[in-house]
Amino acid sequence: MKAFSELFKEHANRILSLSKLSQIALEGLSQLSKAPASKFAPLFQFMAEHIPAHHQNHPKINMPEYRVIGFLDGLTLIATVSEVEAYFHDLILAVLTKHPEKIGKSAVDLRSILGLTSIEDIKLLVAERYASEMLFKKPSDYKKDLMTIVSAEDHLFDATWPIFVEAKARRDIGVHNSWIANDIYRAKVREVGLTPTTEKTLSVDRPYLQTVQANCIDLMKALKTHCETTFA
Repeated sequence: MKAFSELFKEHANRILSLSKLSQIALEGLSQLSKAPASKFAPLFQFMAEHIPAHHQNHPKINMPEYRVIGFLDGLTLIATVSEVEAYFHDLILAVLTKHPEKIGKSAVDLRSILGLTSIEDIKLLVAERYASEMLFKKPSDYKKDLMTIVSAEDHLFDATWPIFVEAKARRDIGVHNSWIANDIYRAKVREVGLTPTTEKTLSVDRPYLQTVQANCIDLMKALKTHCETTFA
């Protein structure tokens, strides 16, 4: 398995790369405003025509093409949260393949291991199953599992976990409910001690993304540092 520092670097770098996506689109929009006949024009117009009208528009710029920016910011949030969850998954694998006893009792279908040729393959299979099942739980539950596996205390996430949970809940609303807030979102946000927004549509803009992405990287870095110390 890869070192904890390498896992962190891979996922953090992808989040940093994602942070530039809307800036690229903004530059294209800037070129469009200067030159309406720009090659960007048909691209923005096509996207604007197919993006739902409720996607965020700039408060000072009344142009449908700006929905493209809001749309891309939403996709960036979805990818960012998924990247953090992928990091959790990879981190769990790294720990459990070295310390499989942390899983405790685990039922494994005999048919799934008959074709495996080594103990290491069996360890990886069980670790993969544990990590995948963990991430399907609600955040408060898989946080407990994560903390147990990496032998950490809750205070490791005191500052960063609530922001991540809100972002994850917002991501879920974007994927499953067209960015329209509902009681499920509000309950998840209240559960971590935050006050839900009163907005009907959960907009995603660059300042919000910058906060979420910086927070996610801090969360991942804290886990990396803890694991390097604990499992040295």
